[in-house]
Amino acid sequence: LVEVERNASVVCQQTQNEFNPWPLLASYRCQANVSRIELRVKVDEGTYGPIVVYVCPKIHPKTVQIRSYEVKPLSSHARVHSFDIARPLNTLSFSGNFSMAEAHSWLSLIVPGVPAKPPPTDSATVNYQSTSNAGTQLQTTYS
Repeated sequence: LVEVERNASVVCQQTQNEFNPWPLLASYRCQANVSRIELRVKVDEGTYGPIVVYVCPKIHPKTVQIRSYEVKPLSSHARVHSFDIARPLNTLSFSGNFSMAEAHSWLSLIVPGVPAKPPPTDSATVNYQSTSNAGTQLQTTYS
């Protein structure tokens, strides 16, 4: 959890142990007359899965809204338009009998900001840059 100065709330955070299998379990209680809260979570690169938020407003009858946000394994990468070929890079190649739509679907599972549909071309190249660790780069090309 990342501290947000504007929040007027009390946070209670539980550590992971034998009774709490989740890496993050926290509850926020807003102060009187507060109806808005901002939550920020910093995720380690490679960590993935859903973040589930239960919102319990102070109204009657008691109701709960559930919001789920999917964290992708390379969630700290943002799409960029340029790729610096002078910088060191790693290469990972896949070959086999799969379609471009399948490759596009695989990419959408690991990095954020991938459009729902693959591009209408024979091949696609997409560049990403990490926003957290010195701007490391990722270039994906699939056809």
